[in-house]
Amino acid sequence: MAKLQITGRVIALSNVQEIPSSEAGKPAMKKRELYLDMTMYDPYTGERSQYENKPLLEFGGDKLVEKLGALDLKEGDVVKVSFFIQGTPYKDQSGK
Repeated sequence: MAKLQITGRVIALSNVQEIPSSEAGKPAMKKRELYLDMTMYDPYTGERSQYENKPLLEFGGDKLVEKLGALDLKEGDVVKVSFFIQGTPYKDQSGK
């Protein structure tokens, strides 16, 4: 599986949010959002592209949220984020 990387400037970092579990007795899941500006600049003129590229990344799970908080990110910091994309098989309403 290939590791993907993106680089961008921090626009905002949300506070830790707790999402209650739907299962009784299970602890709440923690998540935090990182909003990046990845808009390209022309390498020859230095002009900013007219096409904005500002993805919102969500980090879930206690370990990831704690690591993200330990970085002490501030607005304007340039960061490189490495990640894997993993999905689950699609099932329609009938379960197929």
